[in-house]
Amino acid sequence: MSSAWRLVLHYNGTISCMHTAERRRPLNHLFRENLKKLLIFILVCMLSLGAFFCLYSHDNKYTARSVSDRNGITGLDSDTLNKGKAAFLVEGWDLYPGVLLPPSETHQKGVNAVQTFIGQYPTFAPFQANQSPYGVATYHLRLRLDGDPGTYTLLLPEVFSASEVYVNGKPAGGSGSISPYKPCIRDLVCDIDLNGITDLVIHTANYTHYYSGVTYPPAVGTAQTIHTMISIRMIIYAFLAASSLAVALFSVAVWAGTRTSRRDSLSLWFAGLAVSFVLRILYPFLHLEHLPVMRLLYTLEDGAAMAAILCTFEIVYALGRFQWNRGFRLCRGIAFGMTAVCILIPLIILPELPAFTTFYGRMISWYKLAAAITLCLMSLLGKQKQGALWLMGGVTAYAVSLLLTPLTWNLFEPIYGCWPDEYGSYLLVICFSILMVQRTYGLVRENTRLTAHLEEEVEKQTRQISSLVDERQKLLSEFLHDLKSPVSSLMTYTNLIRKNSIMLNEATEEQLRIIEEKSRDVSQQITLMQEFTAENPMKSNYQILDLNEFLETFYRYNKPDVEANGPDFLLNLPEKSCRIRADAAKLKRVLQNMVYNSVSFTPEDGTISLSLELSDGWAVLSVRDNGCGIARDIQEKLFDRSFTTRQQEGGRGLGLYIAKTIVEEHGGSISVYSRPGEGAVFHIRLPL
Repeated sequence: MSSAWRLVLHYNGTISCMHTAERRRPLNHLFRENLKKLLIFILVCMLSLGAFFCLYSHDNKYTARSVSDRNGITGLDSDTLNKGKAAFLVEGWDLYPGVLLPPSETHQKGVNAVQTFIGQYPTFAPFQANQSPYGVATYHLRLRLDGDPGTYTLLLPEVFSASEVYVNGKPAGGSGSISPYKPCIRDLVCDIDLNGITDLVIHTANYTHYYSGVTYPPAVGTAQTIHTMISIRMIIYAFLAASSLAVALFSVAVWAGTRTSRRDSLSLWFAGLAVSFVLRILYPFLHLEHLPVMRLLYTLEDGAAMAAILCTFEIVYALGRFQWNRGFRLCRGIAFGMTAVCILIPLIILPELPAFTTFYGRMISWYKLAAAITLCLMSLLGKQKQGALWLMGGVTAYAVSLLLTPLTWNLFEPIYGCWPDEYGSYLLVICFSILMVQRTYGLVRENTRLTAHLEEEVEKQTRQISSLVDERQKLLSEFLHDLKSPVSSLMTYTNLIRKNSIMLNEATEEQLRIIEEKSRDVSQQITLMQEFTAENPMKSNYQILDLNEFLETFYRYNKPDVEANGPDFLLNLPEKSCRIRADAAKLKRVLQNMVYNSVSFTPEDGTISLSLELSDGWAVLSVRDNGCGIARDIQEKLFDRSFTTRQQEGGRGLGLYIAKTIVEEHGGSISVYSRPGEGAVFHIRLPL
């Protein structure tokens, strides 16, 4: 064999030949696709890290902090504060865990303080023997104002979970109540007079939240500076929430409008992602209401964050068109489980087992790390072609933000904007929005194309119908003339018998009358068929027809002929009257074809039944027999023109073809169901 060919052993044991060039093309294409995704991944990682570096340098309390001197006093410059710059009190704090010291006792001997910076101890667990985050603490900071004295504003963000603020020993503000304990998490704003050395003391208590005490650095500045800082932050969060909510509503509308599509779940999961993000970033607005339900608030934040990861898994899996269902079911189960865990643990377990808080926090951090890595791998390995850039970009930015959040604790806190994982989640929503817009645009473009060719399709269908009618007319005209002559002769001889006054007994007279009626019936049917083959479509005499009465008349008229051949003829009608718009003569022709076909294939001791049922806006006429049945391969051709199983008997295969045409002209359909040896049933569906 030439070296350009290779034998391929398949998983089922078969061997086939593949040309080397044929094998190389898909491999090269796969390599190029994966290389493209890898380059996008690297590029987005670099851009995400670059964006975070900009935030770290220009929107970070830890890089804009005030520095303490050797005596532990934090210096403030009045000129800097009056120029619209805030000072962030990060360093120089004395922490007294487990006690609420009066401001006058913070310098007494025998009271041991822990030198710390804000954010170093997010909970009181390191100072508790049982590792519980719950308890009380006192924070003390000495400030020195260089320059003219004045009144400035202190911003104390989200002290967990109750606080009291003292400036030079005097109460300046607070949130919630320490005794009796009533939690209330909010941004506390109070005025402080700065003149030389100022003592700032903060009492905190926490018995509800998994964070404790002063976790975020306070800020000092003019009232205008502090209020501008708060306003900008609220505007940013409002914009992110409003735009994401609009995207969610749009996705729900798309899902509701196309629910029958197989890919509708994609729109629903995307709406879930956007809603989860909105719930995740509502906390600044909820804190304005001073709600006392602390556990529900942070349970909402954690549950929404985990739900966003779950929705992201579902979207990436759907777009990536993966084949490893078992692995995805495992990821989905873990994501569902973590969402439930982050709802149940804060509400049920942490109140009873506070020491579990540390493990709970680590579990969430490790899960976010694993989710970030898994999502990146899924994006790299997925088979998504259209929109792969946005999928890869959004997931990568989201994964980088999940990694940065725990890694930058105590190193980054935004002054005006959001946290890294909040930016990453929003970028994910935006990238997925672009994907959904592309998908919707593709559907709209396809609909536009179909609409543009609608007239062409209608014209094509019209030509096909016209051709069908012409063909039907030509075929039937072949034998109508020959059929009409013997029927006319039969009627002529019947009339001669009556005119010659031949002696007839009563029984013969009755039989002669039946022959005359049948001859007239055949003549009418021939006339009907002549109209059927006319140059113009056959005229129809549509009228409102009571099917119950029509079928009773048909049954009574044809029962003697059917049973004369042996089978019993039965009629089953519903109690409710059924009215349709139809041509009685044509419908009679259809039923005669059905019934007398059944007579031909039903034994003398058999049964033929005619029935009527109402089903979902349709009248269903059924002709059932218990004859020899119809083979499956014959059923598919039974209504075709010129198909017959009685060629030796002179059959032309036009009866069922004509019946089908008449039924379709009435807007209905005809079908057959049969098993060999078990009879057959013909169903005629007509619109009510």
